[in-house]
Amino acid sequence: MIKKEVQYKYLRLVIKQSLLDEYENIHKSYLHDKRAYKNDFSHNVFFSTSVNFLVEKFKKDNIYNSAPNSFIKIITRRGRRPSTDRSPTFEDKGTLFLRLPPVIYEKYINLIYSYALQKNDASNKNYSTSYFFTDFKNLINENYSALIEFKNVPD
Repeated sequence: MIKKEVQYKYLRLVIKQSLLDEYENIHKSYLHDKRAYKNDFSHNVFFSTSVNFLVEKFKKDNIYNSAPNSFIKIITRRGRRPSTDRSPTFEDKGTLFLRLPPVIYEKYINLIYSYALQKNDASNKNYSTSYFFTDFKNLINENYSALIEFKNVPD
């Protein structure tokens, strides 16, 4: 049987080191609580599980939407954005590199759009994949017990 080769999307999140540390602590707690040290060890797997969990939550809450191309273009554009309270300083800068299946990458973008719509903030020019990560981390932290119970279906 010939295996289909998956083309991956790479996501580089430049965030505050303190935010990265908080995310890694959630990840470690997840591994401990799920007793999943072997299966769900990587950031890629935990991130994908978290994305799938939030997509299901947003769908259940009837707030999940597909992002239009105009929004995708804004949040994925290269280059610097105006500095905000979420922008890392040189001293407090961390980077999270993720290798994701395209479907997970697309779901993450749709989560950003859905969250922005819910907050009536879809036209915020500061939104980017990194800018949203603060909200992403807060959402998985607020819904941690449900995340532990979530049965992830691999994409």
